[in-house]
Amino acid sequence: MKRKILFAFIGALLLHILYYAILLLIGLVQTFFYKPQFAPDTVGLQSEMVFGFC
Repeated sequence: MKRKILFAFIGALLLHILYYAILLLIGLVQTFFYKPQFAPDTVGLQSEMVFGFC
């Protein structure tokens, strides 16, 4: 009886871990391949920050 409960608990825990790992993986893949819909193809991003007055 205790063995079945232990296996059920471990199985449920593994299913939850697998579910959240898949969600995280899908989110990471979507983040890496995200391209804004209305953004131009060539965007010049500023690569330095300036402090002070010009």
